[in-house]
Amino acid sequence: HTHTHLRTNNTEPLLSPRLRPHFVWIQANKMNLELCEDLERLRQNDPELTYLELEESYISDEEACILAEALKANTVIETLDFGESNIHATGAVALAGMLKVNTTVTELSVFRSFIDKGVVALADMLKVNTTLTKLILFGSFIYPKESVALADALKINMTLTQLNLAEINVDTAGAVALADAL
Repeated sequence: HTHTHLRTNNTEPLLSPRLRPHFVWIQANKMNLELCEDLERLRQNDPELTYLELEESYISDEEACILAEALKANTVIETLDFGESNIHATGAVALAGMLKVNTTVTELSVFRSFIDKGVVALADMLKVNTTLTKLILFGSFIYPKESVALADALKINMTLTQLNLAEINVDTAGAVALADAL
């Protein structure tokens, strides 16, 4: 069963379908995005929709890939929050691919997600993306190879102004590489 909450800010969800807020919050277990009217809003490039929150939504990598595909051509979404959404490396790779071509998303949060090797795809994206200014990886597990790839990308990317790496699990070599890049 899918529950979609439309909100204009971080207050209670709106009940009136007549209001077309700039904020969509999708929270559901095993939701079917193909049936979600808000996915259609993304595909139609709804000019009033600028923020997509999927925090704690427990979406699958397949659903993350569907969303990423819909967002490739979207020109109004600015913020994507996939924090604690249960996406893994495949979902992170899809999001990174989308961010290589999308020119309006400025903020991405994948905090406390299991993106592990997807960090390499995010790092590759950072090398070419010129619009993302905020990336939240808070509480994610990052392997040594991934932390070095991220550090290398940070040396190249001049657009990112906020990077949250709090509580990440990284080894000493990765920590040194990241510190040198910053």
